[in-house]
Amino acid sequence: MHEEDNEDSKLGNKVNIVKVFALKEHPNRAYMITQQNVHTFLNEPPYRQKDRFYALCPYCHNPICIISRSKQVKGADRPQVILYARHLVNAPEGFYPPNKDKGRNCLLEIKPDIFAPSLLKGIKVPVHRIDRQRVRKALSFLTGIYISNQLTNVFIDQHKPVLQYRLVNYYDFPFVLLIGMHELPINGRKVASKYLANKIAKNARYFYLSDNQQIIEKEPNQAWKIKLIFKEQKHDSGDMLYLLTDIVEEHGKSLHHIGSYRIYCRMFNHLIK
Repeated sequence: MHEEDNEDSKLGNKVNIVKVFALKEHPNRAYMITQQNVHTFLNEPPYRQKDRFYALCPYCHNPICIISRSKQVKGADRPQVILYARHLVNAPEGFYPPNKDKGRNCLLEIKPDIFAPSLLKGIKVPVHRIDRQRVRKALSFLTGIYISNQLTNVFIDQHKPVLQYRLVNYYDFPFVLLIGMHELPINGRKVASKYLANKIAKNARYFYLSDNQQIIEKEPNQAWKIKLIFKEQKHDSGDMLYLLTDIVEEHGKSLHHIGSYRIYCRMFNHLIK
Protein backbone atom coordinates (compact mmCIF):
# COMPACT_ATOMS: atom_id res chain seq x y z
CA MET A 1 0.00 0.00 0.00
CA HIS A 2 1.14 3.52 -0.59
CA GLU A 3 0.40 7.02 0.54
CA GLU A 4 -2.01 8.95 -1.67
CA ASP A 5 -0.32 10.95 -4.41
CA ASN A 6 -1.23 12.66 -7.67
CA GLU A 7 -0.21 9.77 -9.90
CA ASP A 8 -3.34 7.71 -9.33
CA SER A 9 -5.96 10.42 -9.60
CA LYS A 10 -9.59 9.40 -9.65
CA LEU A 11 -11.98 9.96 -12.54
CA GLY A 12 -13.76 13.30 -12.43
CA ASN A 13 -14.20 15.75 -9.57
CA LYS A 14 -16.00 13.45 -7.19
CA VAL A 15 -15.80 13.33 -3.47
CA ASN A 16 -16.35 9.89 -1.98
CA ILE A 17 -13.69 7.37 -1.05
CA VAL A 18 -14.19 3.71 -1.91
CA LYS A 19 -14.47 1.41 1.13
CA VAL A 20 -14.76 -1.95 -0.65
CA PHE A 21 -12.97 -3.98 -3.29
CA ALA A 22 -13.66 -7.01 -5.47
CA LEU A 23 -11.57 -9.69 -7.14
CA LYS A 24 -11.34 -10.38 -10.86
CA GLU A 25 -12.65 -13.89 -10.22
CA HIS A 26 -15.78 -12.62 -8.41
CA PRO A 27 -16.30 -8.99 -9.50
CA ASN A 28 -19.73 -8.61 -7.85
CA ARG A 29 -18.62 -9.77 -4.39
CA ALA A 30 -17.53 -6.86 -2.23
CA TYR A 31 -14.96 -7.05 0.59
CA MET A 32 -14.39 -4.28 3.10
CA ILE A 33 -10.97 -2.68 2.77
CA THR A 34 -9.22 -3.82 5.95
CA GLN A 35 -5.63 -4.82 6.68
CA GLN A 36 -6.72 -8.45 7.03
CA ASN A 37 -8.73 -8.57 3.79
CA VAL A 38 -6.02 -6.80 1.80
CA HIS A 39 -3.32 -9.23 2.93
CA THR A 40 -5.63 -12.25 2.61
CA PHE A 41 -6.98 -11.59 -0.89
CA LEU A 42 -4.56 -9.15 -2.53
CA ASN A 43 -1.15 -10.51 -1.55
CA GLU A 44 -0.32 -12.13 -4.90
CA PRO A 45 -0.03 -10.77 -8.49
CA PRO A 46 -1.77 -9.20 -10.25
CA TYR A 47 -3.26 -7.65 -7.14
CA ARG A 48 0.07 -6.98 -5.45
CA GLN A 49 2.70 -5.25 -7.56
CA LYS A 50 5.78 -4.13 -5.61
CA ASP A 51 4.49 -1.96 -2.76
CA ARG A 52 1.05 -1.41 -4.25
CA PHE A 53 -2.22 -3.30 -3.98
CA TYR A 54 -4.78 -3.27 -6.78
CA ALA A 55 -8.29 -4.70 -7.10
CA LEU A 56 -11.61 -4.05 -8.84
CA CYS A 57 -14.41 -1.72 -7.87
CA PRO A 58 -17.37 -4.04 -7.10
CA TYR A 59 -19.77 -1.59 -8.70
CA CYS A 60 -18.22 -0.38 -11.98
CA HIS A 61 -15.57 -3.17 -12.20
CA ASN A 62 -12.83 -0.67 -13.02
CA PRO A 63 -9.38 -1.07 -11.43
CA ILE A 64 -8.76 0.61 -8.10
CA CYS A 65 -5.67 1.14 -5.95
CA ILE A 66 -5.63 0.67 -2.18
CA ILE A 67 -4.49 3.80 -0.36
CA SER A 68 -3.02 4.03 3.13
CA ARG A 69 -3.24 7.31 5.02
CA SER A 70 -2.15 8.14 8.55
CA LYS A 71 -4.37 10.25 10.77
CA GLN A 72 -3.28 11.64 14.10
CA VAL A 73 -5.88 10.98 16.79
CA LYS A 74 -5.90 13.17 19.86
CA GLY A 75 -4.67 11.28 22.91
CA ALA A 76 -3.34 8.32 20.90
CA ASP A 77 0.33 7.33 20.98
CA ARG A 78 0.39 6.33 17.31
CA PRO A 79 -1.33 7.72 14.22
CA GLN A 80 -4.41 5.85 13.03
CA VAL A 81 -4.00 4.11 9.66
CA ILE A 82 -6.94 4.63 7.32
CA LEU A 83 -7.39 2.38 4.28
CA TYR A 84 -9.54 3.16 1.27
CA ALA A 85 -9.33 3.01 -2.53
CA ARG A 86 -9.31 5.30 -5.53
CA HIS A 87 -10.33 4.56 -9.09
CA LEU A 88 -7.42 4.56 -11.53
CA VAL A 89 -7.10 6.45 -14.79
CA ASN A 90 -4.66 3.88 -16.18
CA ALA A 91 -4.85 0.11 -15.69
CA PRO A 92 -2.05 -1.71 -13.85
CA GLU A 93 -0.56 -4.82 -15.42
CA GLY A 94 -3.05 -7.70 -15.52
CA PHE A 95 -6.17 -5.49 -15.53
CA TYR A 96 -8.40 -4.30 -18.35
CA PRO A 97 -8.30 -0.54 -19.11
CA PRO A 98 -10.89 1.47 -17.17
CA ASN A 99 -14.26 2.08 -18.76
CA LYS A 100 -14.33 5.82 -18.25
CA ASP A 101 -18.06 6.18 -18.86
CA LYS A 102 -18.87 3.57 -16.22
CA GLY A 103 -16.35 5.25 -13.92
CA ARG A 104 -18.15 8.57 -14.27
CA ASN A 105 -21.42 6.85 -13.34
CA CYS A 106 -20.05 4.75 -10.46
CA LEU A 107 -22.19 5.20 -7.34
CA LEU A 108 -19.20 4.51 -5.11
CA GLU A 109 -17.46 7.62 -6.43
CA ILE A 110 -20.10 9.98 -5.05
CA LYS A 111 -21.47 10.62 -1.59
CA PRO A 112 -24.06 7.94 -0.70
CA ASP A 113 -27.39 8.81 -2.26
CA ILE A 114 -30.52 7.04 -3.47
CA PHE A 115 -32.51 7.08 -6.69
CA ALA A 116 -35.28 9.65 -6.34
CA PRO A 117 -37.34 12.06 -8.46
CA SER A 118 -35.30 14.82 -10.06
CA LEU A 119 -36.26 18.44 -10.62
CA LEU A 120 -34.66 18.20 -14.06
CA LYS A 121 -37.31 16.49 -16.18
CA GLY A 122 -36.62 14.56 -19.35
CA ILE A 123 -36.08 10.84 -19.75
CA LYS A 124 -32.38 10.10 -19.58
CA VAL A 125 -32.80 6.54 -20.84
CA PRO A 126 -34.14 6.41 -24.44
CA VAL A 127 -36.95 3.87 -24.15
CA HIS A 128 -37.08 3.22 -27.90
CA ARG A 129 -33.43 2.11 -27.83
CA ILE A 130 -33.65 -0.25 -24.84
CA ASP A 131 -32.51 -3.81 -25.55
CA ARG A 132 -35.40 -5.54 -23.82
CA GLN A 133 -33.84 -8.99 -23.93
CA ARG A 134 -30.79 -7.76 -22.04
CA VAL A 135 -33.01 -5.89 -19.57
CA ARG A 136 -35.04 -9.08 -19.05
CA LYS A 137 -31.84 -10.93 -18.13
CA ALA A 138 -30.77 -8.08 -15.84
CA LEU A 139 -34.14 -8.08 -14.03
CA SER A 140 -33.94 -11.87 -13.62
CA PHE A 141 -30.41 -11.55 -12.19
CA LEU A 142 -31.47 -8.84 -9.73
CA THR A 143 -34.69 -10.43 -8.47
CA GLY A 144 -33.71 -14.10 -8.57
CA ILE A 145 -36.94 -14.80 -10.49
CA TYR A 146 -37.07 -15.66 -14.20
CA ILE A 147 -38.71 -12.66 -15.84
CA SER A 148 -40.72 -13.15 -19.03
CA ASN A 149 -40.68 -10.94 -22.13
CA GLN A 150 -44.22 -9.80 -21.37
CA LEU A 151 -43.35 -8.83 -17.81
CA THR A 152 -40.24 -7.00 -19.01
CA ASN A 153 -42.49 -4.87 -21.23
CA VAL A 154 -44.65 -4.08 -18.19
CA PHE A 155 -41.59 -3.04 -16.20
CA ILE A 156 -40.45 -0.66 -18.92
CA ASP A 157 -43.65 0.69 -20.47
CA GLN A 158 -45.59 1.25 -17.24
CA HIS A 159 -42.75 2.76 -15.22
CA LYS A 160 -41.16 5.32 -17.52
CA PRO A 161 -41.26 8.09 -14.87
CA VAL A 162 -38.57 6.36 -12.78
CA LEU A 163 -36.20 6.69 -15.73
CA GLN A 164 -36.16 10.41 -14.86
CA TYR A 165 -34.83 9.79 -11.34
CA ARG A 166 -31.52 11.34 -10.39
CA LEU A 167 -28.44 9.10 -10.72
CA VAL A 168 -30.13 6.96 -13.39
CA ASN A 169 -27.84 6.03 -16.28
CA TYR A 170 -27.57 3.53 -19.13
CA TYR A 171 -26.10 0.86 -16.84
CA ASP A 172 -28.23 0.76 -13.69
CA PHE A 173 -31.80 1.52 -14.78
CA PRO A 174 -33.08 -2.11 -14.34
CA PHE A 175 -32.60 -1.59 -10.58
CA VAL A 176 -34.63 1.62 -10.78
CA LEU A 177 -37.43 -0.20 -12.59
CA LEU A 178 -37.82 -2.39 -9.49
CA ILE A 179 -38.31 0.75 -7.41
CA GLY A 180 -41.07 1.85 -9.76
CA MET A 181 -42.71 -1.59 -9.70
CA HIS A 182 -43.07 -1.57 -5.87
CA GLU A 183 -44.14 -5.21 -5.78
CA LEU A 184 -44.00 -8.25 -8.03
CA PRO A 185 -46.49 -11.18 -7.94
CA ILE A 186 -44.54 -14.40 -8.51
CA ASN A 187 -47.31 -17.04 -8.59
CA GLY A 188 -46.36 -19.62 -11.19
CA ARG A 189 -42.95 -18.11 -11.93
CA LYS A 190 -39.66 -20.02 -11.85
CA VAL A 191 -37.05 -19.28 -9.22
CA ALA A 192 -33.43 -18.69 -10.25
CA SER A 193 -31.98 -17.86 -6.82
CA LYS A 194 -30.98 -20.64 -4.43
CA TYR A 195 -31.66 -18.32 -1.50
CA LEU A 196 -35.23 -17.64 -2.63
CA ALA A 197 -35.78 -21.32 -3.38
CA ASN A 198 -34.65 -22.30 0.12
CA LYS A 199 -36.78 -19.63 1.78
CA ILE A 200 -39.91 -20.63 -0.14
CA ALA A 201 -39.30 -24.35 0.42
CA LYS A 202 -38.82 -23.90 4.18
CA ASN A 203 -41.17 -21.07 5.10
CA ALA A 204 -44.02 -20.85 2.59
CA ARG A 205 -47.36 -22.14 3.89
CA TYR A 206 -49.46 -22.02 0.74
CA PHE A 207 -46.94 -22.58 -2.08
CA TYR A 208 -44.23 -25.08 -2.96
CA LEU A 209 -41.53 -25.46 -5.62
CA SER A 210 -41.89 -28.05 -8.36
CA ASP A 211 -38.95 -30.07 -9.65
CA ASN A 212 -38.21 -27.37 -12.22
CA GLN A 213 -38.30 -24.64 -9.51
CA GLN A 214 -41.72 -23.27 -10.45
CA ILE A 215 -43.82 -21.75 -7.67
CA ILE A 216 -47.03 -23.80 -7.38
CA GLU A 217 -50.13 -23.44 -5.19
CA LYS A 218 -50.49 -26.22 -2.61
CA GLU A 219 -54.27 -26.05 -3.00
CA PRO A 220 -55.77 -25.28 -6.44
CA ASN A 221 -57.80 -22.07 -6.78
CA GLN A 222 -56.69 -20.78 -3.40
CA ALA A 223 -57.00 -17.07 -2.72
CA TRP A 224 -53.42 -16.61 -1.45
CA LYS A 225 -50.83 -14.82 -3.56
CA ILE A 226 -47.06 -14.82 -3.25
CA LYS A 227 -45.10 -11.71 -4.12
CA LEU A 228 -41.90 -9.71 -3.74
CA ILE A 229 -42.29 -6.32 -2.07
CA PHE A 230 -39.54 -3.82 -2.89
CA LYS A 231 -39.48 -1.81 0.33
CA GLU A 232 -36.72 0.79 0.58
CA GLN A 233 -33.27 1.75 -0.64
CA LYS A 234 -30.41 1.48 1.84
CA HIS A 235 -26.61 1.49 1.94
CA ASP A 236 -24.50 -1.18 3.59
CA SER A 237 -21.32 -0.46 5.55
CA GLY A 238 -19.36 -0.25 2.30
CA ASP A 239 -21.78 2.31 0.77
CA MET A 240 -23.17 -0.31 -1.64
CA LEU A 241 -26.77 0.59 -2.50
CA TYR A 242 -29.41 -2.12 -2.16
CA LEU A 243 -33.17 -2.52 -2.21
CA LEU A 244 -34.56 -4.25 0.88
CA THR A 245 -37.05 -6.81 -0.41
CA ASP A 246 -39.63 -8.98 1.39
CA ILE A 247 -41.03 -12.30 0.17
CA VAL A 248 -44.61 -12.62 1.41
CA GLU A 249 -47.80 -14.60 1.02
CA GLU A 250 -50.89 -12.41 0.96
CA HIS A 251 -54.65 -12.90 1.22
CA GLY A 252 -56.63 -9.71 1.63
CA LYS A 253 -55.27 -8.07 4.79
CA SER A 254 -53.58 -11.28 5.94
CA LEU A 255 -49.83 -11.41 5.37
CA HIS A 256 -47.35 -14.20 5.98
CA HIS A 257 -43.68 -13.19 5.87
CA ILE A 258 -41.47 -15.79 4.17
CA GLY A 259 -38.15 -13.95 4.26
CA SER A 260 -36.18 -10.85 3.27
CA TYR A 261 -33.16 -10.26 1.12
CA ARG A 262 -31.09 -7.48 -0.42
CA ILE A 263 -31.13 -6.67 -4.12
CA TYR A 264 -27.90 -4.80 -4.80
CA CYS A 265 -27.72 -2.17 -7.49
CA ARG A 266 -25.54 -3.38 -10.37
CA MET A 267 -24.24 -1.99 -13.64
CA PHE A 268 -25.10 -3.96 -16.79
CA ASN A 269 -23.51 -3.52 -20.19
CA HIS A 270 -25.16 -3.06 -23.59
CA LEU A 271 -28.67 -2.28 -22.31
CA ILE A 272 -29.07 0.41 -24.98
CA LYS A 273 -28.93 -0.46 -28.67
